[in-house]
Amino acid sequence: MKIKPQYWITLIGVGAALSPLLVHMVGIARRNAQYRRILKSYSDVLKPGMKRSEVETYFIMSRYISFSNGSMGPRGAYPDIVEIAREKEGWVCQEQVVYVVFKFAANEPEREVAANPEDRLTGTSLDRSFCLDLP
Repeated sequence: MKIKPQYWITLIGVGAALSPLLVHMVGIARRNAQYRRILKSYSDVLKPGMKRSEVETYFIMSRYISFSNGSMGPRGAYPDIVEIAREKEGWVCQEQVVYVVFKFAANEPEREVAANPEDRLTGTSLDRSFCLDLP
């Protein structure tokens, strides 16, 4: 069976058109895998039930980790946030920030303290900044 030349041209054209999309999708998959490895490295060391003071001491002792407190979570405790990446490329966003969020349960929910050292770690997750850089 012989394939007609116009089919070869169409097949090559479609392949050329789809290759940038494929390269972009592979890049996204690689970055997401890297982010999951970073999340796992934190989760292996910082276990649920640890005090906020222990988690923040780990960050301070690491010297290369800077963290900040986020807005109050549903359990009345502020999460700690560590920025792990800035993605500059995208179809919708000019820049998107990727974080690891350390969620805590408030030791004293009725007390309005920005970051109580006695709060307990309940979990970690990945989060991305919301952006919509439309003109």
